[in-house]
Amino acid sequence: MKKNYLGVLAFGMALLLAGCGIGLGLAPRSSYDTYHPKPYRDYWIKSSMTEEGRKVDWIACGGDADGGTSMHVQKMLSNETKETSRLRQTSELKACLSQRGYRYESD
Repeated sequence: MKKNYLGVLAFGMALLLAGCGIGLGLAPRSSYDTYHPKPYRDYWIKSSMTEEGRKVDWIACGGDADGGTSMHVQKMLSNETKETSRLRQTSELKACLSQRGYRYESD
């Protein structure tokens, strides 16, 4: 009876600890990427461009310092809704980056 109890206990502990594999960094890379996405800035590629140069160009074109985009209220025109302003500003960001030689590459 004691052997059976220890066997069930050992099996239960092994099963319990096996569930911790994802938290120990043993998850596949795709799972990590799902929970830690790259900033939008990092999808814009230009040959022979350094990371620092890309950040400078990104901010100069109207992107946020963290690599994302957000609607800048101060750039909103009087006849625009928030959505049309966001779309216009995003379009301007894309055009600026394209003029500087960047191209968008999704994963």
